[in-house]
Amino acid sequence: MRVFRIISKVLPNKLKSKILKKVIENQFNSSSNNGDKYILNIFSKTVDKIREKYELENRKYLKDFETKLIDFVSQKNKTKIRKVKVVYDNRFSPPTYGDLFHIIMLARLLSLMAPKVYFVVYQGRNRHDWGILDERSIKKLEQEQKLLINKLFKGNLTFKKNYLKFNTDKRKLKIKRKSLVISHYTKALHLINIITNDHQIEVPSNFYLTNHEFPINKFSPYVCMNIRKGLWSQERDTNEKFIVDDFIALRKKFPNHKIQILANEDAAKEFYKVMNSSTLIKIVEPDWHKFVLVQSQFNFFEAFQLVLSCDFYFQRPNGGMVVVVLYSKVPYLGMNYGNLNFDSEKNKHFPFSSSSQLFIDNYHESDFQENLSIIFSKYKFDLKEIVI
Repeated sequence: MRVFRIISKVLPNKLKSKILKKVIENQFNSSSNNGDKYILNIFSKTVDKIREKYELENRKYLKDFETKLIDFVSQKNKTKIRKVKVVYDNRFSPPTYGDLFHIIMLARLLSLMAPKVYFVVYQGRNRHDWGILDERSIKKLEQEQKLLINKLFKGNLTFKKNYLKFNTDKRKLKIKRKSLVISHYTKALHLINIITNDHQIEVPSNFYLTNHEFPINKFSPYVCMNIRKGLWSQERDTNEKFIVDDFIALRKKFPNHKIQILANEDAAKEFYKVMNSSTLIKIVEPDWHKFVLVQSQFNFFEAFQLVLSCDFYFQRPNGGMVVVVLYSKVPYLGMNYGNLNFDSEKNKHFPFSSSSQLFIDNYHESDFQENLSIIFSKYKFDLKEIVI
């Protein structure tokens, strides 16, 4: 019994859970005696107590971190914190644009609100899921990371080589004597919500992304439609039915606009294949080619600029391109799986989202299967409300 208590104190939390699960499996799969059951019961109770204490400490730590961060950016309360460091490390981050984008925008927000905000980016070693990319694609993505960060963040920025093989510090948020460290992308959305939901703090106007900051030639008014065909999470790819239905609904809603298709090369080919073979399109939109715009280059940054100059952005549950419009004043309708909303009742992704910026998630799962025209009738968009 004493041995189990010692083990419970020494072992990492995840490992304790795995051991406990294995012991329970063995317990039910074998004819154990009463002594084994007694030991199992003691071990289980000990691990539960440690887990409860660990979770309670984590909640207190997070609350303390949030309070210190608010005090730092508001500069209204006396605080010992003198600087904040934001870290993005490819060793512990996926090869995705969306996750990177959120941490960049957190760093951007902090740097606009307070002095001494430092952004450190580590490249060179990558998390295991980067293995889906070949060496050339990895280099290209690292270059695009640098481009995006340099364009979006104007503060104290450092790129470093991540030589260390293992992460020696598991804590994602760190409170030091005179500084705070945010060392994982998964906390970015939460912290942005915490900061912008504080009514004593005003979101800086130059935080929002605009087409004035990132201009692109706009020859005619257009709305954006995102088409996804990804390397992974293929269940999130845009299906054939919605490509056709959504295109028709967007044409009906925006008869004087062209439709800018945002896609990688494979997704663009899929879009044309579906549209060319659709009987419904031939009947309803026989001249559909005249209303379609495609990217000149299939890269994230060009799509990023196109989003900021559109009059409306639409996305079914698919790629991470929606992150751009979330931090803008552009009207949008985004639909995705997962509890991503700050306020699910009002369909607001962030406290600063307007009434013409809606993000439907799994709280409204039935809406995913409905025609876009029906969704437009449910959710009203006052496009004149926002000046782009």
